[in-house]
Amino acid sequence: MALPYRDRVASLIRRHGEAAGMEGAKETRRAFVDRIELAPASESDGLTIDLHGALAALLRLATGGEGTDAN
Repeated sequence: MALPYRDRVASLIRRHGEAAGMEGAKETRRAFVDRIELAPASESDGLTIDLHGALAALLRLATGGEGTDAN
């Protein structure tokens, strides 16, 4: 799982440095997120944010969270 995403992130970083690559960088970022759900937080006035997709799985792995699925 890590190698394909490492390559995609490296490509994303390169594209951000090039004016011609910005549109492709946007598409790469979008590919990492399937959906974002916002809901009122039950214990405060804020929001609960649920992130779904490859970015959620990568963040879960990076923080030692359980599960590696993309949701």
